[in-house]
Amino acid sequence: MFDVSNFRISDLVMCNKHIRDFADVTKSMEQVANQITRFLYDSFCGNKGNNFALVRLFLVLPFKEIPPSLQHFVRENFKNTAVDENTLCLTLISTSGEKYEWNYRGLSEGHQVIPLSDEDSVNQIPMVKGIFEQLKIKLDDIRESNDILLSDKWNDLGYFHVDKAPGSNVVPAQDNFVIPYSIQSVMGFGGLLPNKKMFISIIFSKVHIEKSFSGIFRSISLSMLYALIRSNQDIFIDISVLHQDKEKSKSVTYSTTTNVINSLLKTTEEIVLEMGNALYSSLEELNQAKKTLEEHSLEITKTSQIQNIISSIMKISFKNIEISECLELSMDILFSIPWFSARSVGCIFLFDAPTQTLKLAARRNFPHQLLSPCKTVQIGKCLCGLAAYTGEIVFADSVDERHTIRFDGMGEHGHYCVPIKSKNNEILGVLNVDLNPGHKKHILEEQLLTSFTETLAYVIEKINITQRLQFLANYDSLTNIPNRNLLYDRLEQNLNFMKRYGGSIALIYVDLDKFKSINDNYGHDVGDIVLKMVASRIKECIRDVDTVARIGGDEFVILISKVEDDNEIERISERIIASLLEEMIIKSDKHRVGASLGVSIAPKNGNTSSDIFKKADIAMYLAKTTGGNRFLFYTDEMGQSLSERYKLENDIRFALDNNEIVIHYQPKIDIRTNRTIGVEALIRWQHPGLGLISPDKFIPIAEETGIIIQIEEWVLRTACSQLQQWKEQGLSYDISMAVNISMVHFAYNKFMETMSQIIYESNINPSMIEFEITESTAMHNIEKVSMVLKNFSDRGVKFSIDDFGTGYSSLSYLKYLPFNSLKIDKSFIKNISFDSEDFIIVKTIIDMAHNLKLNVIAEGVETVEQLELLKTLDCEIAQGFLFSKPVTPNNLFLFLQNELKNP
Repeated sequence: MFDVSNFRISDLVMCNKHIRDFADVTKSMEQVANQITRFLYDSFCGNKGNNFALVRLFLVLPFKEIPPSLQHFVRENFKNTAVDENTLCLTLISTSGEKYEWNYRGLSEGHQVIPLSDEDSVNQIPMVKGIFEQLKIKLDDIRESNDILLSDKWNDLGYFHVDKAPGSNVVPAQDNFVIPYSIQSVMGFGGLLPNKKMFISIIFSKVHIEKSFSGIFRSISLSMLYALIRSNQDIFIDISVLHQDKEKSKSVTYSTTTNVINSLLKTTEEIVLEMGNALYSSLEELNQAKKTLEEHSLEITKTSQIQNIISSIMKISFKNIEISECLELSMDILFSIPWFSARSVGCIFLFDAPTQTLKLAARRNFPHQLLSPCKTVQIGKCLCGLAAYTGEIVFADSVDERHTIRFDGMGEHGHYCVPIKSKNNEILGVLNVDLNPGHKKHILEEQLLTSFTETLAYVIEKINITQRLQFLANYDSLTNIPNRNLLYDRLEQNLNFMKRYGGSIALIYVDLDKFKSINDNYGHDVGDIVLKMVASRIKECIRDVDTVARIGGDEFVILISKVEDDNEIERISERIIASLLEEMIIKSDKHRVGASLGVSIAPKNGNTSSDIFKKADIAMYLAKTTGGNRFLFYTDEMGQSLSERYKLENDIRFALDNNEIVIHYQPKIDIRTNRTIGVEALIRWQHPGLGLISPDKFIPIAEETGIIIQIEEWVLRTACSQLQQWKEQGLSYDISMAVNISMVHFAYNKFMETMSQIIYESNINPSMIEFEITESTAMHNIEKVSMVLKNFSDRGVKFSIDDFGTGYSSLSYLKYLPFNSLKIDKSFIKNISFDSEDFIIVKTIIDMAHNLKLNVIAEGVETVEQLELLKTLDCEIAQGFLFSKPVTPNNLFLFLQNELKNP
């Protein structure tokens, strides 16, 4: 067996001798070919342990010389091709090492021949076409040229090498499936003998052979050709080419063949001698190359270790651990590198944006004397602050004048201080590594530290975004206090503890009085400040172990985890009301906020979260409707107050018949064209006694009672009718209509049937309808959701995820459900122009949506600056007050007409 990677001149001589000896054993060209391919496979493929490797030998022969069975195949399968006895055919003579059939048209088992005159078939087989292109042989030259190509032409014509040649499919002999793979190397030496009878190509499949071995294979190919010629010289006699005199033609042909053989033998010997001389003459160069390789081997190893470090740190980042622990483990990996001659002492600072300082976040073997002075480092101070200020690596081989933070007895040492920067070149932190005094700076160490900090930057940003998303899932983005999700979680924990160990807990439902007037008269910016101050004041009125949460709009809920008596809750409620009534000065304006509080206590008022939550809500509602700015405990006598709620529920039932429910429409704008492409149908309830009721207040009641199903069916029917009406009024183009679908309605067993019927009866193209559902709806029953979405999608109805980013669910559902678009919640859009974290979150959501081939809708766009930022992020659609608030059907039609007049 020969090893191609360590092939010697003696191996080449032995190989050539073996091949030539084959011709002495038998005169059958087919047997010689079989022995040659088997020898080549055993020598160059078999010892590689690759069961899929194979070697093939191709010859170009006249039709009359191929076996009768193949002649029959050619006549049957190439009926449209003119074939006579002298037609040249590419013939697969022998294959060795083949485990699978080659599924090439015309070259599979039993189909081993193809006429070269059939150019279409030749061109359809990438490997055959590729061989001829590599040999620079034109089929017309083979068929028509009368020149006899002798051996002196072979140097220009014959050698070829293809690495990763055209691919093919392989069909296992017994299995009914296809395994794709590519020929890794095609190498050979071939040409046209006198009378253009033959060329040789050696095909090595699944064996990578460097082109530098060309001399070896050229020599082997010559020996192969010699053996084949010697085995059957008669095959090269063609009396139709040279002379009519058969004997003279035969004599000339034998003479020519003899010359070729001698030339081949001589050429082979010259190649061997030439290769030997080249080998010995370059021995010194090889030794020098070996020395150079040894010198660089260490650097190669170091580079590989850098890549391993990056991989290890990335694995750590996927663990559910705090960022400080992640950074400490990363430093352990850095200090474990044997060739990095640091002192295994160091720390990592993180940049704190509010204070514009560096905060010590992680450390290893850090001197305790520095813990206090290095807890917070100003930008520009000491070496670490200087690295953050310049954004460049700061190196010191000793304690110099830049090292301003010191302690008594501090020993001599050096530093690498490396800034940790984001892709936007913003400072995220600084890595500090101690060095032995007099340490010499090395470029490979700087490369290591740069790669290390670049990886840390990715990890830090990833953890920050993950923590931000987790925060938004559990906390209110405006007030930074828990939201409904976290409140329910803590409430369940307290109830379980109470049931096991006894005691009582209380829930205080807080609803601000006349807060809407602040928004209407002073704007939402002032309203938001008020909400923040309310949250802060309520927190000051309760214990740290208690929870205050904002559950929506101007509603807050307080969980008192341990109640001694009712008097304690009274005192807390009184403090809250008094605190909120204290003057708030915002933008030179004075504000006072009243509040209505409802209290329920478990287990007295119930022992489930829904019970005490509902009863606190009832008590709050009664406090508000009886004057407000007071608190009430829930009592059994308050059952009468339920009739008020039932009245509201009853009013909702009649609201449709009384035309109290109206739909306003808000346009959705294509950011790229600034044109309206759709509208969203938004419902309003004009109550005859209570005035305009916010959807946030009556939709939950409608959902609890199931009335929401009738309302949403009416909304879809009305919205479809409105589309038709706009068209009749002269709207010259189609726009989509988005309708919100609640979880209760989506779970309704006749949802699909009823909504489909409404669309059908309206004669509206289903592709103009879009249903918006929330993340929680999508995750409620994912199997049913998938079925419903697929059914509607097949009919053309589109779906979008509403309020994306505010839910508490896995993102994996996006891969499996056929959504068309994703709607980013307005809470993210609101702050993107000045909050870098919200900007990063919005960018991440848009990039993720585009990777999933989803369009992105940004809701709540109110400023030009927000719109321009969304444009830079390739957001497709925007919706918000910047363009239009929700308006009546007539006003929306005027908006669309004005848009056409003023493009």
